[in-house]
Amino acid sequence: SGTLDDVFNNILKLNIDELYIAMPLKGIPKIQELFSFLNSIGVNYHVMVNTQISDLDYDELRVEPVVEQYYGLPMLSFHSIKANLYSLYVKNILEKIIAIVMFIFTLPIVIFFSILIKITSKGPIFFKQERVGLHGRKFFQYKLRSMVVNAENLRSKLLSQNEQSGPVFKIKNDPRLTAVGKIMRKFSIDELPQLFNVIIGNMNLIGPRPLPVLEVEEFSNIKLLRRHSMKPGITGLWQVSGRNKLKEFEDWVALDLEYIDNWSIGLDFRIALKTIFVVLSGTGH
Repeated sequence: SGTLDDVFNNILKLNIDELYIAMPLKGIPKIQELFSFLNSIGVNYHVMVNTQISDLDYDELRVEPVVEQYYGLPMLSFHSIKANLYSLYVKNILEKIIAIVMFIFTLPIVIFFSILIKITSKGPIFFKQERVGLHGRKFFQYKLRSMVVNAENLRSKLLSQNEQSGPVFKIKNDPRLTAVGKIMRKFSIDELPQLFNVIIGNMNLIGPRPLPVLEVEEFSNIKLLRRHSMKPGITGLWQVSGRNKLKEFEDWVALDLEYIDNWSIGLDFRIALKTIFVVLSGTGH
């Protein structure tokens, strides 16, 4: 029992990956609204073959169902992303292997800057922050600390200087950055510990950038949650498509969704090559 709003809230609260419907659709109120909601937040759903499925407005859903079998039952599956799931498995495995190799080769750089951080500023070497990942799951993202210890507390005092629209907070000449932090940010060295996030499975090398929990909670449109239908990445399409020149949050999301809708191994390869150029050019801040 319960209302449709209860279903919506539980799907968001429980970080649901897949939804299976094994009852007549006529017994579910506002089924079109439910499917539209699932499409908006990027959750896959599967419906036991039912003649009433033809009554749905597919133009509104903009998702083409495919016939599959689950537990011996024929079902129509609506996938939130067009990518072949086996290709995504290959992506995850391949990127973990690459991350392990990169982790080993960049370890001397991490150690060197860890020493610099320790001797030039007070506080821990590493900075961890809770971020939102695949299907809304929260995890801790790791970086080399590039800011003063109380940077999070100082954020509220700097909100008037925010150069980004929407819930994202970013300042070009952020006064919270340490001297070593400015160097690390310029060449994205502070991001190297995220290779550990890739290795343990929280992130990919390439994907939508994971945002802090606070910023996700400020989303004004539930459809923005569809950017969580793929595992987040260290780099992505928006980083190589203007990076810090993008001021509108809607432009970030548009690039994230473009990546999700058009993902391929080839696209990842092109983003990886462009990322190398962006990093070496030192355009980060």
